[in-house]
Amino acid sequence: MPNFLEYCSFVFFSSGCLVGPFLEYKHFKDWIELNGAYENLPRGKKGGFATLYPALERLLHGFIFLILFITISGVLGFSAS
Repeated sequence: MPNFLEYCSFVFFSSGCLVGPFLEYKHFKDWIELNGAYENLPRGKKGGFATLYPALERLLHGFIFLILFITISGVLGFSAS
């Protein structure tokens, strides 16, 4: 049985609205404590920055493609709104 803080962290988990009822409390707790299937997640040696640079690279790619879309749609006469 989770304590009040663990329960609140599960209920107010920001990705809960994305994955809905498929996220069970046991999986959430395993992910927080890095147990079970989550033991081999890349953590890095300096506090978990092993995934920071790939995430920033994907964010940059997203902005580049957004700018390309707006530019190309403007040239072809489509409205971006």
